[in-house]
Amino acid sequence: MTSLNVADGEVQHAYPSFLPDGEHFLYLGLGTKTGGALDPRGVYVASLVATEPAQLLLPGATLARYASGRVIFIDGGRLWAQPFDPDRRELRGVPVSLAEQVSLFTAGATGVTGAFSVSDGGVLAYQTGSPTTSQPTWFDRTGRRIAALGAPGDYGDVALSPDGTRLAVSLMAPESAARDLWILDGPAGSGQRFTFDPGDEFAPVWSPDATRILFSGLTNGSVRLFVKNADGVAGARSLGADALGLGRFATDWSGDGRLVMYVGGGRAINRSDLWTMPVEGEPVARPLVDSAFVETHGRFSPDGQSFAYTSNETGRFEVYVDRFPRRGGRRLVSRAGGGWPRWARSGRAIYFLSPTNQLMVADVSQELRVSEPRPLFDVRVRPFVRLDAYAYDVSPDGTRFLVNVLIADATSPAITVVANWTSLMP
Repeated sequence: MTSLNVADGEVQHAYPSFLPDGEHFLYLGLGTKTGGALDPRGVYVASLVATEPAQLLLPGATLARYASGRVIFIDGGRLWAQPFDPDRRELRGVPVSLAEQVSLFTAGATGVTGAFSVSDGGVLAYQTGSPTTSQPTWFDRTGRRIAALGAPGDYGDVALSPDGTRLAVSLMAPESAARDLWILDGPAGSGQRFTFDPGDEFAPVWSPDATRILFSGLTNGSVRLFVKNADGVAGARSLGADALGLGRFATDWSGDGRLVMYVGGGRAINRSDLWTMPVEGEPVARPLVDSAFVETHGRFSPDGQSFAYTSNETGRFEVYVDRFPRRGGRRLVSRAGGGWPRWARSGRAIYFLSPTNQLMVADVSQELRVSEPRPLFDVRVRPFVRLDAYAYDVSPDGTRFLVNVLIADATSPAITVVANWTSLMP
């Protein structure tokens, strides 16, 4: 087995496809470092020859194949084709759109691929589909539906403000296949856009005093942490780039306002860790739970003396609670799998979602004695756009639950097959 010479410092690469010479290939690169800077997510050209460096070919594209003198690729939810010289590995002319709303398969914030295939014989096949539709909806503790907020859309994360009067959400823009943050106000859920960058913004977390919002954003191929005033007037402030280039996914803000918690150190999909970092001053990151497994969904307790999180160290995801800042006396909260814990405002209960889509609750004492979890009601949450995405939140008094309810799955129409697709080109 030979390690290929992909670009220096690259975090993740996927979807390789050979060019006609059998030596060079196209692939999706993420978090690539060139000259100390992070390149954008995009399609690269690399070689099996170890001395030849990889080159960025299509910034922002997520999947590419070569056929009939052209590169066919996905960008912004569209299928494109552009003339390509495979000998010089250079693009020619301008790209031509072949199809819109190509079905996308979201791979977290790090990459989105699409459903298409092309042959050297001039046959192209692709699948289109409408976005998944969901809507934030209030329920009481018995599971009775109370009211919906906002208009139906492709929502991801939901996060209530500390007083429960506002809701921060991530919402997909179909035209760009990117997520922005919105804030919904009041009972009617009128919406105001909060972020405007072309990349993905997601994982909103309110500050304890509700004056600021912590979130993650995909910028120049790297997922970073940002803080922005909740009134949206000032711009966002970066909390620094990840020295490892692995991305930082926001999970919580400590009750005293000093620290934020995030998921990082994942290096692709097979592991991630929990880290903390001060909001002000030097952004020195410190590992909180660092292991060979996936740790995610970190949540500070209201008194700051403990934290809940999810780990797959047993072979399935379970919820745990442990002391903070010095760990000790860890306890299992879930019993048959679970994730996405949230604390009750009292600090004496932890809610979480079960693998069977039930909202569960377990009592937790100050000494970290945990009761047997009990179900509250069944939920029909939108499928998670990322492992760390939260599809529900709890009202401050614990009497209501806001759930990102799935309304309709993305449609799966028949696959379109185009013979002699090159005739569509000018």
